[in-house]
Formats: sequence, C-alpha cells, structure tokens
Amino acid sequence: MQDSDRKVAIITGAGGGIGGATARRLAADGFHVVLSDLHPGAAEPLARELGGRFVQTNVTREEEVAALVDTAVATYGRLDAMINNAGIRGVSGSILTLSAQDWARDMAVLLDSVVFGMKHAARAMIAGGRGGAILSTSSIAAFRNNSPHPYTVGKTAVITLTQSVATELAPHGIRVNAVAPGFVPSPMTATFYGSVDKARESIAASTPIGYAVEARDIAAAFAFLAGEDGRAMTGQVLLVDGGMAHCPSPAGGRYAMEPVFVGSATLDAPAP
Repeated sequence: MQDSDRKVAIITGAGGGIGGATARRLAADGFHVVLSDLHPGAAEPLARELGGRFVQTNVTREEEVAALVDTAVATYGRLDAMINNAGIRGVSGSILTLSAQDWARDMAVLLDSVVFGMKHAARAMIAGGRGGAILSTSSIAAFRNNSPHPYTVGKTAVITLTQSVATELAPHGIRVNAVAPGFVPSPMTATFYGSVDKARESIAASTPIGYAVEARDIAAAFAFLAGEDGRAMTGQVLLVDGGMAHCPSPAGGRYAMEPVFVGSATLDAPAP
C-alpha cells in the first residue's frame, strides 16, 4: 500500500488502556495514527513506537480539539477515522449533594468533548471528500444504571448524539457509531482489586461468557467500525461486555463487583 493511500485515525484518551489498544490495532491495520491525551506519559512514547504523532490536547476546549484535527490533516493530508475515547470517572454520590460545578466539569469531559470531536472531524472529512468514520466510547453504564449520575447521563447521551449525528452526516459518506465497553481489566480497575490480575479474575467471575473482556476486544470493535468491514454500519452502538448488560450473571443475577469506569483522564489528575 502506498503511503499516500494509508488512512489516518485520531484516538483521544490514547494514554488509557482502551485508547492505547485501539491505537495499536489501527496501526496494525495500516492506519497512520494520531494519539491525543492531556497527559503525555503513556501516549507520547506509544505514538513514537507506532510511528505516529502525539498531540497533547484538553478535549474540553473546542479550540484544542479543532487544532488536533487540523494537525492530523496537516501531517498526513487526510482524516478517515476519529475515535472520541477520552473520559473520566467523574464525581460519585447522591443527587442531593451533586454540585453544579462537578456536573458541568463531568459533562464537559464526557459529552462536550464528543460534540467537539464530531464537529471538527466532520468538517475535515467533508472537506476531504472521502467520507470517514466518527466513533465514540459509550459504556455499559448506558444500559445498567448503577454508575454515578453524571457518568451514566454522559455515556447515555453519547449514544443518542451518535444516532442524531449519523442521520445528518450520512449523505456525506460519514458513518457515526459508538462502542459501549463493559468492565475491562486495566491499571484503573486494578485500583479496586490490588492488581490487574485480580481485577481480571473478579470481572471474569461476574461475566456471563466466563472471561473478562479485554482492551483488545474493544479495540477490535473500533477497528471493525473504522474499516471497510463496517461500511454498512451507522447510527449503531456495539455493546462489548461479555453479556453483562443483558444476560444472567454467574453470581446469581447480582454482579460481584462495584461499578468500575474505563477510559483516560482528561483533566488535571489521572482517574483512579
């Protein structure tokens, strides 16, 4: 494949487990990859390893998301896939104690960032005239309401936004879809169990298929939707959760773990 024919993908939240796995998978599939995160720590060396580009971005600021997209196009001449993956755990607690400040912050990360990513990716894709795929990370929280209120609302809104924007952009050949991960063993989930291995064991015990869904499984869903095999898919959400949302649990209908959140922090401190 000639270098000029290689597709280009942006992945936000690329310093997290899912974002990093998605960058690796798309690079293996032949994409040029532009990795973005607020914190360079994990994403910047991964970009070098994959022969891609790292752009430090606060996705809650529209001008920075616009600059991210423009950098990708200036570097590689096109944009074919936008993966809006950045996210945070956000505030927990009762609706009675939820502050306006916490609500606004969480919505900025979980939802506003997706709006900005869709807007500016669509702008670049329409200008390029090739169509493309705009993909976003939702969550099992959109199907099981046992997560913090802002997180649940933000991840559910990603799905309805995906469906709405898919309708608008279809005439331009732009497909808009979402992936909803279940619980994924990662350094973040390890904070609940003491290690990634213990997290994997607990998640597997609560997953109907009997094993934990891994970051590479989420990456495979993104790769499918971004590639030619997903050409007929738009306005859809792929729930990749090992059956957790809709199948009986091995724990007798009650899941054996507390709510866990996946993604990469986009504010000043990494998510726990």
